[in-house]
Amino acid sequence: MDKRMKKNIYVDAGKKLKSGSVTIRILLSNENGVIGDSLEFDLSTRKRVGDNY
Repeated sequence: MDKRMKKNIYVDAGKKLKSGSVTIRILLSNENGVIGDSLEFDLSTRKRVGDNY
């Protein structure tokens, strides 16, 4: 049986984030080490203008 898991991830890069791209790599692991292959993907980024946080 194929077990599936769904997780939502929020990434906040802060005020120093510049326009461009970022590569994110996800690995699953447990106490015995890494489980399976990594998943890697690229995202476009852009500097936020006018945010007051």
